[in-house]
Amino acid sequence: DGTLNKNGAINEFVILLMEIDGHVEKIHLAVTNLGNGKMFLGHEWLNKHNPKIDWKELKLTF
Repeated sequence: DGTLNKNGAINEFVILLMEIDGHVEKIHLAVTNLGNGKMFLGHEWLNKHNPKIDWKELKLTF
């Protein structure tokens, strides 16, 4: 959205294998402080995979 990151510029990235419901994928993640969050999956990823999201239970499935 163009807003500045309160923890400064993001200049570190990691590559890891993520598994959700048997779906395995290599993803590139920016390293930053997300507060209580552990990982952020962006709109592009969600649009590409079109997972089922249970907002009340905070669960994502394929």
